[in-house]
This record gives sequence, structure tokens and C-alpha cells, in this order.
Amino acid sequence: MEVKLILDDLETVFGIEFLKNIVSNIPDSKKYVELFHKLAQHKSTEIREGIAYKDAISEETCKLLLQDRESDVLESIVRNERAKEVISEEDINHILEVGSKRVISNLIYNVTDFETVDSYEVLKKIIELEDDGLTLEIADGYGMPKRILKELQEHSDPDISEKAKASLES
Repeated sequence: MEVKLILDDLETVFGIEFLKNIVSNIPDSKKYVELFHKLAQHKSTEIREGIAYKDAISEETCKLLLQDRESDVLESIVRNERAKEVISEEDINHILEVGSKRVISNLIYNVTDFETVDSYEVLKKIIELEDDGLTLEIADGYGMPKRILKELQEHSDPDISEKAKASLES
């Protein structure tokens, strides 16, 4: 990907360092949707991660970033307001397959904001990963579905069951 800056008749080509420095400073505006999509295809994780923070991205760009293989990009995109509108079960499965524990934690804390997937079903999939640390986050998480908390009251780990009970009472 070639990056050029043109001022009147002066043209300068820049590299990755310049692009990394400016991507976060591009206004989060719909008028840059095409630029954001192009940058979301960049080889650099840092560039894709910077675009994943932008809310003014197209559904196509959002879907592209939701299928990224880098945890830094996935961590940003699961918190993205646009992603919350379009994330699918396929995207969730991909994130659970390739995402780090930090990415999955972000998924937990944002799951009730997702508009197109059932938060209960997503949380069940996370519990099925059999990571008690993640399950504890669900039991202790704000706004978790009561149905999942009721199930976690019966968990074999006493810390998880106590947190679930406490969450239900609050």
C-alpha cells in the first residue's frame, strides 16, 4: 500500500511509520468510510487496530475486522459501536477460536450490547471453554442475563456460584 501526501504540485511518499502516526488522528467521520475500509486491509496490525476503534466504518469493514486473526484488532472491534450492530454468531465463533483471554473478556463485558446475537447463547459458549476465570467474570459481570446467573449459582466452583448469587441479588 502506497501512502502519498500531495500539496499543490509537491508529492511525497510516506511509509508505515507515518501511517501509524496519522491513523488515529483521522476524524471518525462517515466521509472517510472508503479510506477506513482500505486501511482495514493493511498488512500492519497497528493500522487495522486503529481502524477498529473507529465507529464510522461500513458494515463490510466491520465484518472484515471481526474476522481478523490478531487479538489486538479483535479486542478493539468487539468494543466498537458499529460492530455491536452487526456482529454475528459466525463472528463470535471466530473470536472464541482465535481470540486471547483479554479479547474474550471484552466480549463478556460488551455482550449485552450486541444487537444481532443472543447474549445468553454467547455466554454459554464462553462457559463451554471451561476457563473458570472467564466464567467468574460472567458471574461477576454487570448486567448479565439472569438466566445465566441462575445456572451459575449451581457451578461447582464456590467462588463462581457465590458471585452469581451476589449478582442476582444486586
